[in-house]
Amino acid sequence: LKMDVQTVSNNSSHTCGVCGDTATSYRLYGATTVCYSCRIFFRRTVKSKQDLKCVIAGNVLCSFDKFTRNKCRKCRYDKCIAMGMNPLLVDSCKKVEKHESNNKSAMKTPLFLLQPAGHAAKVVNNIARIQVLSAPENFSTLNISDENKIEIPIDYSLSGCTRENLALKYEEVFDRVLLNPQGEYMTKLFEVDKSIFEQARMNKEKIAVPSDYVATYKTIRDSIGMQFLRIFLPNFSIDSIQKIASSTSITIIGLTAGLDNCFSNGTMLENIQNIFPCSAAFLTFWKRVVPDIDQIKAVPMEAYEIMTSPWAPRIEDEEFVANTFQLLIEFINGDDELGKLLCLLALFSPVRIQLSKEETLYLKKFERKISRMVYKQLLCQEDCDSSGAEEKISKIW
Repeated sequence: LKMDVQTVSNNSSHTCGVCGDTATSYRLYGATTVCYSCRIFFRRTVKSKQDLKCVIAGNVLCSFDKFTRNKCRKCRYDKCIAMGMNPLLVDSCKKVEKHESNNKSAMKTPLFLLQPAGHAAKVVNNIARIQVLSAPENFSTLNISDENKIEIPIDYSLSGCTRENLALKYEEVFDRVLLNPQGEYMTKLFEVDKSIFEQARMNKEKIAVPSDYVATYKTIRDSIGMQFLRIFLPNFSIDSIQKIASSTSITIIGLTAGLDNCFSNGTMLENIQNIFPCSAAFLTFWKRVVPDIDQIKAVPMEAYEIMTSPWAPRIEDEEFVANTFQLLIEFINGDDELGKLLCLLALFSPVRIQLSKEETLYLKKFERKISRMVYKQLLCQEDCDSSGAEEKISKIW
């Protein structure tokens, strides 16, 4: 048996048939419509093989909604069954099961853990809380002792913190790091990303990536962050820049995962364009490498093996990520420019690091300037006036 997956619109008004929450873009395990939370709950329950009992031992299903769905696991599970979810469809792909078993020791799952945070915007902060759990030994900060390795073309500083300058310099650094033939991306992840496109082209049920993919990706993000921040924070020490880049690279990984889901109804090329600022040269490069990239359908994060539930220590962790991704979808509302601004905001919003008082205050100036850019971009959304923008921001700030 194969997992029953059917695509619906990310912007649909479907409601979860189990708890009444907003239904997500994929329908799984035979149900007509189901939210992330109930999908995760159902799979975790089937895998655990627990003998569930109703909390009130009644003859009818307990009444619950998206806020009280965890009160009675037995009735929630029975409601899942009533809505058409089939336990036989859980882990029915033997190749995935075998792969997970063979790599249990090499790949430390789950990959992410939620941890406290507290900066700039709640959306960015919530994504930042998706931290790496039991990370491999090579999941470390960027180690650059020679600051001459980082080119600083112009001292933009705070005066250069404009939307155009931020995007331009990010694109330049992004290209310099990723398109370097001897760089870490080209030598370690380029072929892997090509494989991802090929798997998406073949409509594979689960997208496989190496167990060290996230760790390698983080070191590359560290490098991009270091070079970018040195342009706008020229008076910061190398040590401070390194700490900021290492922290924010984790945020960026989580944020891009969420943005992946925001634009998963488009193509792979549109996905690249929408989730972070990238240059025309980078897009041209991928069009040359994968000529049909503008026709290959994008895949959401849940289509990757590493995001197959259960991937977190607790179901509450997976629900938190699912709910955060849903919040991000509603906030972005199809606006790719808004997503790019959140990426830029994240670059100046480190989590739980020690900086001097002067450095902390200076970073907050960047956060405030980019936050104002986010507000102005919200005003560009259809049917969103100043009061509407303020209401949206009040939900996430």
